Amino acid sequence: MFKEMEKAGLPAPEYKDVAFMLHTTIRNGINVVDNVADNHAAVIKLSATEQEILEHLQNSSTLSAKEFASLLHKTPRTIQRNITALREKGLLRREDSDRKGKWILLK
Repeated sequence: MFKEMEKAGLPAPEYKDVAFMLHTTIRNGINVVDNVADNHAAVIKLSATEQEILEHLQNSSTLSAKEFASLLHKTPRTIQRNITALREKGLLRREDSDRKGKWILLK
């Protein structure tokens, strides 16, 4: 289990023994900590697909939703939904046109 989670880029499973019962927590995303103006940390939760999109954008900022869909083996609609979520979380924006523009990672 630990090897598979690590291979998928996910945090290790968490085990807790409560009253002779084993509780296991398996997380499917990551948290991004963002420093806000009042010096408190705000946690932004990312899905596995959102994390993959951000990782690919670090290598190439000009990928289209169709190219992401092919790379990540997802539908273009799923990719668009995740890109919209990243924009709403303030992590991503598009510069210039959809056709010839590029993605800007904000945080």
